[in-house]
This record gives sequence, C-alpha cells and structure tokens, in this order.
Amino acid sequence: MSQRALNSDRVIVQIEEEYSSTGLFRRYAHGRIKGFGERQAMTLTGSLALAYITNPWWGLIAYSSALIGDRVEIACLRRWLRQLEKGADIRRLLHRSTAVAALQALSISICFLIAWFVPRGLDTTFFCCAYLMIAAMNAGALKSFHSYAATVRITIYVLVGGICFALKLLFYSGVTFKTGFDLLAAVMLAYMAKVFIDHVSKNFKRHRQSERDLIRWQKSVEQSSLELEEQQKELRILSMVAWHANDSIILSNTQGEITWVNAAFSKMLGYTSEEAVGRLTGELLNSKNTSPAVIEDLKSAVGQGKPWRGEILNQRKDGEEILVETNVVPVVNSRGEIDVIVGVERDITQAKVHAQELAEARQDAERRDRAKSEFLTTMSDEIRVPLKRVMGALNLLVQSDLSDDQKRFANSIRTSAQALLKSMSDIYDLSKMDVGKLTIDPVDFAPGPCVRDTIDLQQASAQEKGLYLDVNFETRLPALLHGDDGRLRQILQNLIGNAIKFTDNGGVTVSVSHSFEGANIRFKASVKDTGIGIPEDKINAIFDDFSQAETATTRRFGDVGLGLAISRRLAQIMGGNISARSEEGNGSEFLVNLLFEPPQNDAIEAERSKTIWQ
Repeated sequence: MSQRALNSDRVIVQIEEEYSSTGLFRRYAHGRIKGFGERQAMTLTGSLALAYITNPWWGLIAYSSALIGDRVEIACLRRWLRQLEKGADIRRLLHRSTAVAALQALSISICFLIAWFVPRGLDTTFFCCAYLMIAAMNAGALKSFHSYAATVRITIYVLVGGICFALKLLFYSGVTFKTGFDLLAAVMLAYMAKVFIDHVSKNFKRHRQSERDLIRWQKSVEQSSLELEEQQKELRILSMVAWHANDSIILSNTQGEITWVNAAFSKMLGYTSEEAVGRLTGELLNSKNTSPAVIEDLKSAVGQGKPWRGEILNQRKDGEEILVETNVVPVVNSRGEIDVIVGVERDITQAKVHAQELAEARQDAERRDRAKSEFLTTMSDEIRVPLKRVMGALNLLVQSDLSDDQKRFANSIRTSAQALLKSMSDIYDLSKMDVGKLTIDPVDFAPGPCVRDTIDLQQASAQEKGLYLDVNFETRLPALLHGDDGRLRQILQNLIGNAIKFTDNGGVTVSVSHSFEGANIRFKASVKDTGIGIPEDKINAIFDDFSQAETATTRRFGDVGLGLAISRRLAQIMGGNISARSEEGNGSEFLVNLLFEPPQNDAIEAERSKTIWQ
C-alpha cells in the first residue's frame, strides 16, 4: 500500500519535471533532433524542384544553406543537453538556443529568397508562400516547448515574406490584380498557419492539464484505497482486541437486540454467542431484582445518544446474580443517528464484597486505635498525677539533711523519675493528638522572653556536659504575638534538649528570626549542634512515632523517641513545620517555623507589636 502511494507521488514529480523549464527544453531539443530527417526530406524535395525550374547549382545552394543551419542547431542542442545534465543554467541555454533558432530560420529564409527571386519568367509566389507556411507551422508546433525560439522563427519568416512582397510590388510587377490575389493567398496561408499553431498550443495545454488532473485523481483513488485498507486493518485489530478483552463486550442495535458478543461475555455470563445474538439485552441479562430505576436511567441516556455508566445487577445463565459495572456508549453517525450501541461490562461482585470487608476492617481498626489512644491517654494521665507527687517528695528529700551516698541515690531516683515523667507526658500528648483532643490555647505573649526563658532552662543541662548554649536573634522580634506560647516552649525544649543530649563536644546554637505574611508573622528558629549527626537514609524517619535514628542510639541515650514526632505535629497544627538537615559525625540542624497572629486583646499592645524586642 505504501509503495503504491509512493509510485503515485513519483509520477506527479515526473510530470511536474516534464513541464518545468528544464523539462520543456529537454523535450524541445529531443524533438528538434528527432525531426531532423523529416525536415531534410522536405528541404530536399523543395531544393530538387528549385533545381529543376532554375539550375542544379541554385538547388544545391538552397539545400546546403538549409542543411548547414539545421546541422548547426542539432549539434548545439546535443551539446547543451549534455551540459543540462551537469547542472547548467537553463536560462542561459534558452537564450543560446533562441539565437541558434534564429540562425536556422535565416538559413531556411535563404531557400525562400532563392525560390522567390532566381526563376525568370516563372511565377513561384504560391510555392514560396506554401514553403514559408510549412516552415512557420513546423516552428509553431514547438511553441509550447520553447516559445522564444518559435517566436523568433515565425517573426523572421513573416518579415522575410513581407519584405519580398513589398519589393515585388515596388520594383517588379507593381500593384496588379494578380499580385492582389497572391497577397490574399499569402494572408490566408498565414491565417491557416496561425490557426494550426493556436490549435497545437491549446491541445498542449489541455493535455498537460489532463495529465495533471488524471494523476491527481489517481492519487486520490490510491489514497482512498489506502485509507480503506488501513481502516479494514484497524477494524480487524479492534475486532481481535475486543474478542480477547477481559471485559465483557456487547454490541446491540437501536431495538436492544444483541448483534455481537466477545469471549469474555460467554465466560462471565455463561451464554454462547449463538444463544445471545438476536436476544434483547434486558430480557437476557436483567435479574428480577435489578433496579427498574437504573434500567430507566440507562434507556433515557441511550435514547438521547449519551453514554451511560453505572452498576447493574445481572443474572448468569445458571441463575447466579452478579453485580456488573457497565459502560454503555451509543455510536452516532454523521446524520446524528445511532448506528450501534456498545456495552462494556465488568464483574465487580467480589470487588464489592472485598471493599465492604476492607471498609469494615478499617472501621474496626480505627475503633481499636481510638480505644488504644484513649486508654493510653487515661493511663498516662493516671500515672502522671502520682508521679508528680513522687517528684515533689524527691525534691524535698534531696533538700533534706542526707549523707552523700543518700543524696546521690535520691538524685538518681529523681533523674529517673523526671525521664519517666517526660516520657509519660509525651505519650499523653501523642494520644490526645491521635484522638483529636489536643488543644491550642492562644494568648498574647512576648516571643523574646519566651525564647530566653526556654534557653535558660536548658543551660544547666548544657553546663553539666561542658557545652555552650548560645542564642542569636537574627531579626528583632515583635514585642507581642498571639499564639500558644506553651506549645512554642515545648517545641523549643524538645529540639534544644535533643541537641544537648546527642552532643558530647562543642555546643548548641539557637538562631531566631521572623518575617511577615500579610497581617500574620512567621516565627523561625534554627537549632544547630555539633553532635553525632544523623545518617542521610535515617533523617526522615526521626520524625516518626517511637523512632530514633539507630537502635544503638536508643540504648545509649534512652528516650522513647516521641519528642520530634510531637514537635512536628504541634508545628503543623500551628501553621508551620519542622525539617532537619544533618551529616553523620558533623552535627545536625533543625529548622522550625510557626505562624502567629498579631496581638488580639489590647489595642495599645497591638500597636506596640509593631515595635521590636531584643
């Protein structure tokens, strides 16, 4: 098919080439070369007649003149054809061939002049006019191929004939009745030559247009045939795809009668193709429990030429009911009429059962998770209350008069109790988050003192390990913000406490800044340490519940791994987030940002919030 189209295109290119300037010149040259023999036969006949009525020498001179002019033209044309094949400029060849055509026409004109003037006592006017007319017709026949050459030849012949008649009238016979008839005959012969040349030119144009129209029509037919074959191939492929598709496919007419089904239809419903074709789809497939409203909705959509999608209860041949997901698409032709109705069905009975089981399992898991979270909340709250009392008693005990060993034991107990209390508080907060009971209590507060107080609370822990703990205010914070300062302290304490815990040498630097987002303020803090760092593949896991970077880290430093998880959740609740970047062995940096509102309660304080605090 592709080769046929390619052949048609090649023919079009060939025709266009033949009618181009180069192609026409090539055909002109070959025509002149091929017609050399015929022209010489006519010239020889005229020369013999001239030799008979005058003498052989004049006949020989006339023939030699015509032969030389024709041979020169033929030799030049053959040479120019070779040059054309090598890429010569066609315009230059046209100009040169026009000049040679003029030379050849002059050689023919010599024969005419000999026949006109040499015979004495014999009137050769008609013979000469006929000879000149034949030469003009011969030249005009090639006008469509080389109009310049043909025009030059005809012009020379007309001028020569006109000059001869003028000389005859002026110097020889004068104006007589006979010369009038001779002139009229010459005009009639010239008119006949013109009619012939015009007819040949028109035929040439019609032939050229017919060739072009024919090849274009042929190409159109070939393209139509090609498209038809491609469509048939596509239909065969689509038919194979539809036949082997996993979904059931049903084709029916506008009356609802089944016209074709695929293999999946028979597998899903149990009916063979012979049993299904010709039956009404509803009569064959619908169960007594099929929803009438669904059927009416489907019929309404199809009647309007619209696709329909939904779930229908069908009945297999063995009586088993199955739930199918159905897509019905009416195929509409160019006149807006429905040609065929395509139905695609998929058995979703087991999928529905599985989805229901999953939904029930998910609900059950959610109930168990809520019960677990509520249990943890209750238990952690129940434990935290007596544990705080224990902490109070331990604080009093440490301050009492104890021996050194007793004081060491009491401090050890207090440290363990503090760690236990922190873990229980973390579990308590996490459980409240899981059940959605964690609250944010916004108030107007001073962010600068809040940060300073948090740093001061951690100074003792840093000094015990010989670490520095610095704070750097990169921007001058607003005097007041509206938000939960307790949660801000909790987040900063978790981040700074972790940094101190995992740092043995150097220290921790806290950097604080802010930016404005409309009327709100974006609070930013960076906690950077010189500690052990975090492996790159573990950095995202540290924010998971009950997670630390390494098991060895858990054994070495303790903790249940909830501080970062709770801090990130708190930051997200407060319109921000926490991220981390670290390199194992070279410390870590935690970046926190929170969104606060301007102060709400006091107009004066709200005005002061535009000031700064350092």
